[in-house]
Amino acid sequence: TYCSLIDTISKNGSYETSQRAISLMVEVERSYELTGDRRLQPNIQLYTSVLKAIGRSHKDPHRAQTIADRLESSCLYGPVPRASIPDVLFYNSLINAYGWSDMEGRSQKCFEVLQHMVDLSESGKLPAAKPDTVTINSVLNACANEKPSAQNSSEDIMKIVVKTFEMLKQHPSSKSGGFGRPDQNSYAQVMAAIANHITDDDEKRISMAEATFLQCSEDGLVGNHIVTKLSTALPYQRFQILMGKALDQDGTKEKPNVDFSKLPRAWTVNVPVWQQGRKGPVSRSRRRPTGYQVTKQSVRRQ
Repeated sequence: TYCSLIDTISKNGSYETSQRAISLMVEVERSYELTGDRRLQPNIQLYTSVLKAIGRSHKDPHRAQTIADRLESSCLYGPVPRASIPDVLFYNSLINAYGWSDMEGRSQKCFEVLQHMVDLSESGKLPAAKPDTVTINSVLNACANEKPSAQNSSEDIMKIVVKTFEMLKQHPSSKSGGFGRPDQNSYAQVMAAIANHITDDDEKRISMAEATFLQCSEDGLVGNHIVTKLSTALPYQRFQILMGKALDQDGTKEKPNVDFSKLPRAWTVNVPVWQQGRKGPVSRSRRRPTGYQVTKQSVRRQ
């Protein structure tokens, strides 16, 4: 199929192959217009594959936006086949086209796409565009990896991080119905953003990193990836205090050696065993602070 062909040729991530993907999309559209053959009718999978190809190229995300705008207009202002209606996977690929690019201000643009998805879904215009956990993580990833510039300062980027992450904590009974729950990647991206955008001498770095970790532990999602990100965000002494006896002394700040069997079971209950490090008896003795939340004020006690 054309989707498989586009996915295959775009794997090397070059600008040329992303352009080839766009050409194939146009070829399918023209063939369908000329023949009316329903087997050639473009569907949302085709357009999503093209957006993914553009994202892999890391160049010119505006090409993806042009495709999204055209498809969205067709759906909102004219009858289109159900198979061509944009969905959350399509918009997630649009976010990644921006987030993986070298464009300045991409964090803000990703957040704008996220807000647009919320508007489309809540208005009932495109219910299938409702953001999910992957959507949120994609925006957080863009924030964590964007270097500050004149257009987007580190402070601006961290404001986007907080606003985006808070969307995952919305109650299902809210107007939006909630956008999913945080997973390990959510917390890892927040901690990566803290390490990359808050300076070592800023007290907010410690308070926000610890608050993020405490939320993560309450959700039972403390795995290897989380521990590694936490160690880069905190001074090593603070990291040692949080890990307690689970931290082996032969590890380093860059590569901490944590025995997950010595952490409270509640911290790791939702983490696959292969991500928990070494096996062993589970400690339940350490009491955990509860009720912390990452907010615009860095930490709020609920």
